[in-house]
Amino acid sequence: MIREIKFRAKSISNDWTLGHWVYGTFYKDKNDYYMVEEITGSHIKINPETVGQFTGLPDKNKNEIYEGDIIHFGNDEGLWSDQINKNEVVPFPYICGNANLGEIIGNVHENLELLEGGDKLDKRTEL
Repeated sequence: MIREIKFRAKSISNDWTLGHWVYGTFYKDKNDYYMVEEITGSHIKINPETVGQFTGLPDKNKNEIYEGDIIHFGNDEGLWSDQINKNEVVPFPYICGNANLGEIIGNVHENLELLEGGDKLDKRTEL
């Protein structure tokens, strides 16, 4: 099986996409980052701190899981861990094998309050 390579990020373009998630492939042009939107092919300026790669895995509702997603497992939450400081404790190191048992309830860019100690988590800033 071939893993689909795609990304999502928050738009900072001055059009209808401003503040919305856009999906596709991204690139850097001089000092700015852009997403080539997967449906329209539009080149949309993005915030590089919000880029997350598709993991290739769905949650229990068949929603695509991206880096930085917060996943709910019963009474606890887990974090798709590429977006946090490697020194922090990740409650569910087995997320990869059990992603289809959890449900996406948010992400680290919009919902850090969903995680215990969320205000102390560091987001990845370099690409």
